[in-house]
Amino acid sequence: MSIPLLVRFVTLRNAHPILAHISNGLTPAAFLFTLLSGLFHYPCLLASSYYMMLLVALITPVTMVTGLVDWKYRYDLRSIPVIKKKVISSIIGYGFVVAYVSTKSVFALAIAFLLFAITGEYGESCSWSCQSSVNQEVQRVGGTNLSKALREKPMIGTIVNASLVFLASIFGYFLGRKVGEEVRERIMRVLGLTIIFIGLKMAFETKNPVLIIASVVIGTVIGEAIKIEDGLETFAAKIEKKFSGFTFAEGFVTATILFCVGPMAVVGSIREGLTGDASIILAKTMLDTVSALFLSAVFGLGVALSSLSILVYQGTITLFAGSIASYLTEEVIAEVTASGGIIVMAIGFNVVGLSRFKAANMLPALVIAPLGVFVYSAL
Repeated sequence: MSIPLLVRFVTLRNAHPILAHISNGLTPAAFLFTLLSGLFHYPCLLASSYYMMLLVALITPVTMVTGLVDWKYRYDLRSIPVIKKKVISSIIGYGFVVAYVSTKSVFALAIAFLLFAITGEYGESCSWSCQSSVNQEVQRVGGTNLSKALREKPMIGTIVNASLVFLASIFGYFLGRKVGEEVRERIMRVLGLTIIFIGLKMAFETKNPVLIIASVVIGTVIGEAIKIEDGLETFAAKIEKKFSGFTFAEGFVTATILFCVGPMAVVGSIREGLTGDASIILAKTMLDTVSALFLSAVFGLGVALSSLSILVYQGTITLFAGSIASYLTEEVIAEVTASGGIIVMAIGFNVVGLSRFKAANMLPALVIAPLGVFVYSAL
């Protein structure tokens, strides 16, 4: 069966989910910016919201076309109820996007946000419900099994994740420069409380609190000995001279831990490496993109550098998924997540101003934790 080159690109490179997640990430961000604009009376936030939705208005038609291509060549235009619901909700949602761009109606933006969220949920349901049947009736692309072809094209999700975090960080940085120091200080403290909550939630993933305590203590001792924080601050000092008013090192460490430590990063990377399915990573991308916008507005361009951490960390897991999947058990992921949660909480306390932890010196705990799991299991 001869497939046009453009169709091969759309299907093998997962163009539809990539474009869909961009719109699904920008729409809630635009809605939030509109609310913040009303609270703090900053026209720049409202303008940013408008331009984000203008981009959504331009991207969505292309997203719909790639979705139809996927429906034809992946699912053979089969009559699946969830796909029909997804198509209807996306069309109606796009109508409200156009309405917002034309009238700047907050009501239209809120409805578009709601409908795009529903569309995203239908997309995830479609991915799961169709997977078994697609595996049985997989489409052929130039005589090549599509699922096999996808497995031969790994890291697409990770590349998109790192790229959007970088772009969102640049955008957030310039947005932060337009916000007054007093307002940025307030946002920083609120963000600090959020970071503490996220860290606390991550810390409760542990199934062995003693192991986490030992991992964090030993990891901190190692970090203090090799002076990780001092090294980062020396590197950051050279960059902060050009970007005064922002904490480069703190932004890099905070964003790196938030984006890389967690089950979605590990499980999503393994899944993409083994099956070519980037859906978990793309869902994570939507969350990371919104987070990067706010983090970079407060911490500056150090957040953008975390995109390299995402690329190296998730890319390594994806490329070597077949070799390391058996070692990254549920217990290992839980303890690494919990250890990262303690570090995230320390960062949150720093941001709020309640303490001054050297969070970077705690990073070796992320290596000690899985080693501790293996040792404990062997006893």
